Formats: sequence, structure tokens, C-alpha cells
Amino acid sequence: MAEAGLARFRVTRHGRGGVGGFVRPYAGGGVGGGGGGGGGYHFDPVQCLSAGGSIPEPLGAVLAMDVFEHIPDYHTTARHLVGLLRVGGRLYENSPFSAGEASATAIHLAPSMPMHEALVGMKFVSQVGTNPAVKIWEKE
Repeated sequence: MAEAGLARFRVTRHGRGGVGGFVRPYAGGGVGGGGGGGGGYHFDPVQCLSAGGSIPEPLGAVLAMDVFEHIPDYHTTARHLVGLLRVGGRLYENSPFSAGEASATAIHLAPSMPMHEALVGMKFVSQVGTNPAVKIWEKE
């Protein structure tokens, strides 16, 4: 949450608010209701990306840093993101899903499948710098 807040602050401070948007992985709303959280919100990363046409399609890029390892069955969200990207659009992601990189900490979930299988229709372009977890994928 701290990184997301800092990113929003910097985007606003530099006058780039119209360039992109931030999406929280919660859907729902209203007062009360089910879903385990106050206000009727519940964790649903796919629905929040689809709700009310709030995401302009097709997208040119998606930045998902330190996200997928916290989403149960992340491959469903990853495949939905692929569908939102235009041909040639890119996904920049950092996740510990490469061989031998799965985190032992309790906040990280084991991958439901390898990233390259989850990103059907995407090709691996490169890793960023020397960190093998930071990858760039491009929609074919």
C-alpha cells in the first residue's frame, strides 16, 4: 500500500494524472453487505478491472509490481489483463514465480501455474536489469 500511495503521489505531483490509472483489487461497495470487509467490498481483481467500463480498452501497458504473488489463482487475473491489452501492449511485472524464487514468507502464495502458461498470447521480451523476477511481456 505504501508503494501504491507513493506512486499516486508522484503521478499527481508531476501532472501525469491523465496518463494512467490505479486499480485496487476490490469490487462491490455500499454500506454493509457481505464480502468480509467493511462497506460490502470484497477481493475480486478481475471484477474490479471490468466493472462499469472504468478501464479504457485496449491498454498499451500494465504495471504489476509485487502483485500476482498475493492473488489466489493469479492466472485468472493475468489472463484477464492479457485480454485488456492491445496487440503490442506490454505487461511489466515483478513476481517470484520463476524456478527457485517462490518466497517462503507467509504473505506470498505459491503460483497456481508458471507465469508463461498464465500469459497465453504474450511473449517474453526481457528481464529488467539483473533481477530475474522483473520481466517484460508483450501481447502478440
